[in-house]
Amino acid sequence: MSKYITYESEALPEGTLFREHLLNKSYNFSWQIRFSLELDPNTINNTTMFVTSPSGSIVNCKITYNKAPPNVIEIKPLEKYEPNSTYTLTVTTRVKSINGSSLKQDMTLPFKID
Repeated sequence: MSKYITYESEALPEGTLFREHLLNKSYNFSWQIRFSLELDPNTINNTTMFVTSPSGSIVNCKITYNKAPPNVIEIKPLEKYEPNSTYTLTVTTRVKSINGSSLKQDMTLPFKID
């Protein structure tokens, strides 16, 4: 069974849309975040976008970026999420487009693993 969560924010530079999709892979969720602008690959890493555990520690994830439209970043945990726990996905203002635009504020999305 697949579950998707879609979240959109208005607090972005003009012409930018931030949307993420959550695909359920039995406690091994893979985030796919689509940006409307091409990103600067030097700003995409585990310090500018990450998942934190309930204790606040950063979950070890693999981050990949496909700059061909639709400009998708995938954040895949390298270990399974714990059931009955709430995690948080964060994308910071340090992620920038190739023209230097960034989010107006850090984007956070808590999600619960059942």
